[in-house]
Amino acid sequence: MNQELGLITVFLIAIALGMDAFSLSIGIGMQGVSSYQTGQLCLTVGVLHILLPLVGIFLGQALGTLAGDIAAYVGAAVLVILGAKMIYEEFTTEEEENIEKLSGWQFIVLPLSVSLDSLSIGFSLGTFGVQKLIFVTGIFGIVAAAMTLAGIFLGFRLGHFIEKTSIFGGGILVALGLKMLFF
Repeated sequence: MNQELGLITVFLIAIALGMDAFSLSIGIGMQGVSSYQTGQLCLTVGVLHILLPLVGIFLGQALGTLAGDIAAYVGAAVLVILGAKMIYEEFTTEEEENIEKLSGWQFIVLPLSVSLDSLSIGFSLGTFGVQKLIFVTGIFGIVAAAMTLAGIFLGFRLGHFIEKTSIFGGGILVALGLKMLFF
């Protein structure tokens, strides 16, 4: 089943994927980082949000070829589960630990920690035979990098007034998964 995603759908998925990076970036912004570190984080998050979904898409396409239409239902279910998990974690996890000043390895580990969901999203999209892979994942990367930059800026400016952004991202994933399952 090959499917072309509409531009609005691509942006909604990209925003949902970028919510974890946005949340993390608020904490980083509250701590304060240099312009160079901000650039490094945005670039790393953006690149990971391109590469990981591509890997996931190729894996999902392979499953889609083997399992046919059943794979599309599995992919939609994965979206619903990931979205529900994001929402659940917002209500059950303790206050995020204080992020210390960033050092070398943290520029990979922190962006990777907020980018792993994009591998699963890519898998889901691959089961649907999504077209225009470079365009779709490019949007994911650009939006994630922009949300990282916005999070750092807002964290620096607004600090503790912004919370629970993953609820919104999780809601988007649940809604898209349900749409794919039933409509």
